[in-house]
Amino acid sequence: MTLADERRAIADGMAASRAATSEASRAPTSEASRNSSRQAIAAGRTQSSEAARRAVGRSLEEQRRGKTLPDDLNSLKPPERKSKTLSARETTGGRASTSGTGVWNPSTPSAGGAGGGISSPLTEQTKVVEGVTVPDRDYYSDRTLTSSDGIFTFEVMPIKTLRLKDDAEADVVIFLAEPPA
Repeated sequence: MTLADERRAIADGMAASRAATSEASRAPTSEASRNSSRQAIAAGRTQSSEAARRAVGRSLEEQRRGKTLPDDLNSLKPPERKSKTLSARETTGGRASTSGTGVWNPSTPSAGGAGGGISSPLTEQTKVVEGVTVPDRDYYSDRTLTSSDGIFTFEVMPIKTLRLKDDAEADVVIFLAEPPA
């Protein structure tokens, strides 16, 4: 039973009650007429309350059986948005796809030199200074670093140049920037 049916049943019961009351008010005011009007009012109320109870009962039964669930769920969902289709664009002066072509000659050196660059691995070179073997490096002037709390100080020698050899025994030199003072 829908809500409209429930409301209609309640309205019918109320109309019957009013009709009985209005008839009783027109009759002569005797004890018998008062009793009959009381009975008519009670009967009208019984009819309207009985119809209302039955309507509520049917509604609860439908809810328990899940008959109203799809409508309840759909009432929670926002209305669907209508999507607009995009208009087709005219094709502009595009080019048809083609395959790229190129010629490679392995005997021709690549740009910037005579070969294919640095070959890994790189090995650091050493030199002998005053009878001691040391890495082949050049250094910037010594720097003194102090910790943020001022307790510790360190003297460091920043690296300026590294000399390395690659796997093909070619010399590789790396120049490093001078750190800030």
